[in-house]
Amino acid sequence: MKKLLFICLIIVPIFSFAQQEFHYHSGGTIYNEDNVKFKPREIRSLFENNTEILKLYNAGRFKKTVGNLLFYGGIATVIIKHYSMIQKYSNNGNSNFNPNTIESNNIMYYVGAGMILVSIPIKIGYTKKIKQAVELMTATEEKKKSTGFNIESSSFLVNSNGMGISITF
Repeated sequence: MKKLLFICLIIVPIFSFAQQEFHYHSGGTIYNEDNVKFKPREIRSLFENNTEILKLYNAGRFKKTVGNLLFYGGIATVIIKHYSMIQKYSNNGNSNFNPNTIESNNIMYYVGAGMILVSIPIKIGYTKKIKQAVELMTATEEKKKSTGFNIESSSFLVNSNGMGISITF
């Protein structure tokens, strides 16, 4: 019985200090209360049992990926099209070059601009999803804190009369 009580008294403070508060920073990064950055893999492993938080977080990360793909793909499309137009119509010593007769196809400019415009609402939406997930994470951790008793401090005491454990609630 003494061993069981001793093990419980040692383990309870560990679990009572294990709860964390999460904060959202820009770029989809999540930090705890000690400003330690969590990787997406760590967040997924922490909340693999809570499907609601995991769905929101994964949806936010997916939106971020799609938004970045469209945004940077659109920029690359516009730059590549512009570069190809410059190369095609530059005056490379060709005496037959006449800038008034250039017929250009601007479809890729419109495709790139469309990709950039579509990516903007997607990139705005991913922050909302991740912020909702962080709020749920913090609420879940707060709920864990409030459902038990709170141990302020614990210490191990040794003196000439014997050994003991001091716990302050």
